[in-house]
Amino acid sequence: MPTYTFGFEAEYQTNVQEIAQIMHQQGHTIDTHLHNYTCDCEGCEVTHYDSVEDEYVYDSPDIYRLRIKNDSSCGGELISKVWDNPDDNRVRQLWSDIEQAAVSVDTEPGLTAGFHVHVGRSHLDLKARGKLVLAIAAWEQILLRLAAGRWPTNRGWNTQLDSTMYQTFSGLAEDLQAEWRADLSHAGRIIKELRTDDQESSRVRTAYRTIAREHQCIDRHTSMAFSERLPTMEFRLWNSTRSAWRMELWCRLSLLMADPTFADLMIDKWEPTVTIDDFVALIAEYGDESHSKTFYLAHRQLTYLNNCDTLNVTQSTPFTMA
Repeated sequence: MPTYTFGFEAEYQTNVQEIAQIMHQQGHTIDTHLHNYTCDCEGCEVTHYDSVEDEYVYDSPDIYRLRIKNDSSCGGELISKVWDNPDDNRVRQLWSDIEQAAVSVDTEPGLTAGFHVHVGRSHLDLKARGKLVLAIAAWEQILLRLAAGRWPTNRGWNTQLDSTMYQTFSGLAEDLQAEWRADLSHAGRIIKELRTDDQESSRVRTAYRTIAREHQCIDRHTSMAFSERLPTMEFRLWNSTRSAWRMELWCRLSLLMADPTFADLMIDKWEPTVTIDDFVALIAEYGDESHSKTFYLAHRQLTYLNNCDTLNVTQSTPFTMA
């Protein structure tokens, strides 16, 4: 598995001040209370200036692994430092510490809160960015089902890529003379046309670059957005959670989709009839041994969702036994 930097924002609905005190006692934060969202104090900065290299570099995760800040959409958020490996014992311990602290003081997730994962994007050129946007838009309904976590619905603060990008996708569909079918998503209208053509042709390169440029102009609160402020892409579709294994899953899935090879596989394997089972099988098909933990966790979430469906859980009643 290629190594990309990543960080996460764990948002919660209630009792964020209480979890902030525990995180400080454990040495994860600089303070016992929430800082303002715009605070740039020593404990809230993620980079420092290296006079030798003449550039800003990311701070070590050993220097205050968390920032805890106010957030306008929820009770507050826990923002991690930058990591470069989800198997790092320090980040795994951090996920566990957050879970235990959240349970002990009843810090609750909720549907006004989310779990956002930032992944470094320096490895993506404009064409690769466009392919990633198209891949996520095509699989979006499947991904949102997986991203629901313990909830039977998704956070309402995000906008979906396929609907937000429909003008771009529809325009390209006409240019590519793609088949019109009422049962296809906007992304679905062009995905088959693009994947069957020569991937190095001017026609294909132009289409993917157009998607990337148009995506850059839309609201950043989509399922996946490219940050203007940071050199990252932000996967925003994940629901809020206090389960350590789901935090790890959300991070691992974000890192997986950031891999252009896997994004290519998503495009190659997409069909109008794909299911959540197909996406989990896609992780196994990717065949990278380093993703075995990703597959295990995704399968665990799939089993949980199937149990919810079997019990006919209603939208207003989150299923909380797993």
